[in-house]
Amino acid sequence: MTVCDPWTTETELTECGCPDELRDSAHVAAVIDAASDWLNRQTGGRFGVCTITERPCKPCGCGIPGWCGCGGESILELSYGPVVGVPTVTVDGAAFTGFYVLPPNRLVRTDDAAWPSCQSLTAGEGTVVTYDYGVPVPALGRLAASDLAIELLKSCHGQACSLPAGTTAVNRRGVSISLDKKDAGKTLPRVAMLLDAYPLPASITRIDQARGLITSGPA
Repeated sequence: MTVCDPWTTETELTECGCPDELRDSAHVAAVIDAASDWLNRQTGGRFGVCTITERPCKPCGCGIPGWCGCGGESILELSYGPVVGVPTVTVDGAAFTGFYVLPPNRLVRTDDAAWPSCQSLTAGEGTVVTYDYGVPVPALGRLAASDLAIELLKSCHGQACSLPAGTTAVNRRGVSISLDKKDAGKTLPRVAMLLDAYPLPASITRIDQARGLITSGPA
């Protein structure tokens, strides 16, 4: 359930009422990361957009005994999905734009040619794709993350906050959270709304399938 991008930003914290004296705190980035990680886990890792670069390759097969080969196809299947953006594609080292995305995770060529099917590890050869995949954090999730981060920030500075005693711990790497979701829901309405709308699933694998992810990919 890795968080690829934070659920909120410093600007959004300000818009949600972060006290002026805390905006320049050294803990701002840490509490954003901590709030994002906690909410991500509580909602089953179903939200967030990640970026990855890969060399997709169609497995070579053996049909006739003693002969093996690779056949090119106009459809290229990526490892993860759903794909939400494809910043760059290169074919044999040259930028390539003649394709469209077929949900959830396939690239289809529009020039009636085939993608290189057998990749070479030699620099500049084969197909290299950089793409974004996942489900964007909903607006309610961003608001909930802002609320939680602000309360964490207050707690780190000894100010009165809406979190139960003992919720946070500050260490060398930042901020860690020990918080029961029922306690969070009692004091932070938008966190409660988020957890009610997107309860923790019984199976992370089912969430992967719903997102169109390959099951061997990261949750």
